Amino acid sequence: MKNKKHKFLLSAIVLILVLALPITIYLARTQQLFRPKAAFGQVAIHLVPLEVTKNIGEPFTVEVHANSGTIPVSAIKIDLAENMYTMVVQNIVPAIGPTEGFTDLIWNKNEDPFTFTVISRKPTASLPTGSFKLATLTIIPFQGGTGPFGVDAVRSEAVGFNGTSEDVALSIVEGTKTNLTVNGTVCRVNQCVAPQSIATTPQLRPDNKYNVALTFSSTEESAKFFKVYRNTGAAIPEGHPESNLAGVTSSLIATGSAILFVDTNNGAGYAGETNLHYDIDGFALCGLPATTVTPTTTTTTPTTTIAPTTTPSPTPSG
Repeated sequence: MKNKKHKFLLSAIVLILVLALPITIYLARTQQLFRPKAAFGQVAIHLVPLEVTKNIGEPFTVEVHANSGTIPVSAIKIDLAENMYTMVVQNIVPAIGPTEGFTDLIWNKNEDPFTFTVISRKPTASLPTGSFKLATLTIIPFQGGTGPFGVDAVRSEAVGFNGTSEDVALSIVEGTKTNLTVNGTVCRVNQCVAPQSIATTPQLRPDNKYNVALTFSSTEESAKFFKVYRNTGAAIPEGHPESNLAGVTSSLIATGSAILFVDTNNGAGYAGETNLHYDIDGFALCGLPATTVTPTTTTTTPTTTIAPTTTPSPTPSG
């Protein structure tokens, strides 16, 4: 095999990389990277360490590794699975660089923080093979308990080189997971988010669906953690059941006084004209000195309604 520059799967993607067009256009085009096809081989995804014990609000790191056997890999998309509603991905450091297997990272923290893609635009002979690292994740847990943290093997995807084609699908299989133990409990704080402090902004995505960005502030200093509840077409039921939980965020990761949460509908987005209702409840660590909290079943927070009214336009061709 001659050491030629590994050409990208689609010429449009090559053009986008060379010209460094905006990431939104890049993401729209790279959706074609993992088009459905028969799988040539498998890539096992492993998370390390195997055990992590932390307190609520305390960051921890997890490394994501892969093993493709003898198959060179040109791109891998990882979709994280468990505990999406009880933690946030604070940062991803990809294994990219001259001595690493990959050259590019695709990750939009505000659009879909639980999905990332690493791409190798290296010569074919230099593509990663065997065991190699993908990235290091920094995670912040916001809810106590014990459970596994891993990848969604069905939604994760990979492509590689089979000796003749550089556009060959590889199936993802789960390897080791991280068993996460989070100590502590949180209690809801009364009326910590006022309705006038909540601002909602529909965000048009490359797939012509919408995410909804919520920014808000809290006047209760003891509230450091926030659960965002969502319902379609009607107000959230009394008591804010966990079945309506859209996700969690924290003032610990806020920029300035505004706290941000982006509702991606578990990565699927929303169609235009969708009517969504949100409630945001603030929580504090139970039992802390000088913290006044109430049981988690007594507070009903304000509701705000958003309705994306812009009709999505067709995705530009080319």
